[in-house]
Amino acid sequence: MRRIFIIGILALFLVGAGTTIYAKSNSVQNLSDWYKDAFQQKSGLVGSLTAVELVTSLSEFNQFITGSKKSLDAMIAVLFDEKTSDVQSSIEMQHAEMVDELEETVAALQQDKFDEYVDELNIEAELTVEVEKMLEELLNE
Repeated sequence: MRRIFIIGILALFLVGAGTTIYAKSNSVQNLSDWYKDAFQQKSGLVGSLTAVELVTSLSEFNQFITGSKKSLDAMIAVLFDEKTSDVQSSIEMQHAEMVDELEETVAALQQDKFDEYVDELNIEAELTVEVEKMLEELLNE
């Protein structure tokens, strides 16, 4: 029995000593150190993943911008060609209209001057006939 009693007391002593040792140890510091280490590992992992995703996103954005720029350049070139063609067609139409108007004006002016010329010739011819008649009358007297 004495042995059981001694073993019990020893067991209680060891349990008390273990509790005292555990209580005297800085468990808060151990937990804090573990949290810092775990946080640094996870934050490093998150940081590297974020950096990789950021670089990938920027690369994709750059490709999108480059493609958009090429597409816009092509659209602007097509629009420029269309507008240039439209303006050139408009200018050619206006030129043709102006040439037609000028030709009509020239024809009208030529017709008017020709009519005036003919009228002048007729007047001259009448005057010549009248002068001849007068001379003839004068000479016949």
